[in-house]
Amino acid sequence: MRNKKEAIQEYASAAFEAAIGAWLQPLSDVADALQRDPDLLPTLQDPSLPFEERKQVLDEVIPPGTLEPVRNFLYLLLEDRFLSRLPEVLREFLRLAKPEEAGPVAQVVTAIPLNPEEQAALEARLRARFGEGLRFAYQVDPSILGGVYVQVGDVVIDGSLAGRLGRLREQLTADTD
Repeated sequence: MRNKKEAIQEYASAAFEAAIGAWLQPLSDVADALQRDPDLLPTLQDPSLPFEERKQVLDEVIPPGTLEPVRNFLYLLLEDRFLSRLPEVLREFLRLAKPEEAGPVAQVVTAIPLNPEEQAALEARLRARFGEGLRFAYQVDPSILGGVYVQVGDVVIDGSLAGRLGRLREQLTADTD
C-alpha cells in the first residue's frame, strides 16, 4: 500500500501530464500540418489576407476539442506571424515542461561560488565532453574545501580538494599494507 506522499505525487504527476498533453498534442499536430503542406504557412502568413480568413485556414488544422487557451495561443502566433517558429516554441515548451527530457544535468559543487567567467569556462569544457544539451545546477558546499565536484548522470568528476585528500589517504594506507 502506498503512503500519502506517494499518492499525492502520483495524482500531481497525472494532472501535470494531462495538462501538458492538452497543450503539447494540438501544438504538435499543427506543427506537423505546417510541415506536411508547403503551401499552408505562406497562406497563413500572407499579409494580403485579412486575419479572420487566415484564422479560418488555421482552424482547419487545429484538432477538434483543442482547449480555448491553446487555440488563442495559436491565434496569437498567427497574428504575430510567428507560426513558422512553432517547432522551436514546441522544443522550448518541452524543455520547460519536462526538463528531464531536455538533456542531462551537470550537478556542479564548489567550495565557493564561481564567477561568471569561471562558470562559462567550466560549462564550455563540460559541453565539449557531454554535449551541447547539457544543463547546469550549481551548489556551494564548503566541505569540499576547494576545487570542483561534477556529476553528470552516472559520471563523477571529483576535482575537489577533499576528494584528492581522500584518494591520497587511500594510496598511503594501501602502500603501508
